[in-house]
Amino acid sequence: ADQLAVLDAVGAERAHVMGGCIGCAHAWNLVKTAPERISAAVCQNPVGIDETNTLGTFYAMFNETMRLARAGGVKAVTAAAMENPLFVMNNGAGPFAPRINADPAFRAEIEALTTEGYVARIIRFRDGMWPATPPYFTVSEEWMRACATPMLILPGQDPFHPTGIAKRIAAEAKAAQYVDVGWALPEKKAETVATVRAFLKANTPG
Repeated sequence: ADQLAVLDAVGAERAHVMGGCIGCAHAWNLVKTAPERISAAVCQNPVGIDETNTLGTFYAMFNETMRLARAGGVKAVTAAAMENPLFVMNNGAGPFAPRINADPAFRAEIEALTTEGYVARIIRFRDGMWPATPPYFTVSEEWMRACATPMLILPGQDPFHPTGIAKRIAAEAKAAQYVDVGWALPEKKAETVATVRAFLKANTPG
């Protein structure tokens, strides 16, 4: 809804969308929700679950913030957020770390929670971000196979972004194109940028 509101606010009847990591899941959901608004999608390092990982792979980064809260109280979490608010680098700070760091009123709101109240909020956030609906989180396997919106797939190579998921999308989605692993190498940068631009231009209406 937020993404569609942005398109409405700038007067964009149709647009291309590019997502990285979990942004790919958001892009699929956007295409599913409003296919008439999205002309094409570039999916960089798509997330997903295959034989190389589990839902626990995605849940793991939330475990440290819950452990820290239970061991030292919620103020231990806010102290971690003040030290380093980048959640992916400092899991103990939790996913709300940037706002805790920047917004004293929000920091006080978090510190007013009980430990279990904070843990419950983290679990709700985690389960909302990574719903237990593999392999694509936001769309079904049936939807992906039926999707006719052009997609350019730039595969990842790690547990969060399995190459197998990218290959599966490229093989099953009706209008998907696949760029070989290695697209992010420095010597491939210019070629990758040119490929993305060509894909978007080719799928621009009119």
